[in-house]
Amino acid sequence: MIEPGFSKAKAVAVREHLESCQSEMLALARLLVETESPSGDLEGSRAVVQLLAEAARKIDGVTSVERIESSGYGEHLRVCAFGDADESSETILIIGHTDTVHPRGSLRERPWRVQEGRIYGPGIFDMKASCALVLEVIRACA
Repeated sequence: MIEPGFSKAKAVAVREHLESCQSEMLALARLLVETESPSGDLEGSRAVVQLLAEAARKIDGVTSVERIESSGYGEHLRVCAFGDADESSETILIIGHTDTVHPRGSLRERPWRVQEGRIYGPGIFDMKASCALVLEVIRACA
């Protein structure tokens, strides 16, 4: 159901935007997947957060990007968008993660690949592609 204020035309425009930048989203998703970040891997966590932070800072609607140290785990990333929105606007919270269950070296055994219209690689489904998509949705809404 489309909420009042979000017209069908806007929904179509967002979809068209996402279709037009599909190759950029996939490029970021590939970078994220190819940056191994097993749970508890501080170096991997920081590397993935760095990639996401760099991508987020390039989005017009993003008002702040904050890297948050998490002792023993790596880093979290807080991205705030549309900070100049009307105070009556509702807040939307999107939560994700950047670690994977795949140990370092899994990429050698299961590299990024596209097969029959599907993409495979450690962490692609849960949840690195979703992280790339969320940033692009913010860009589309901006």
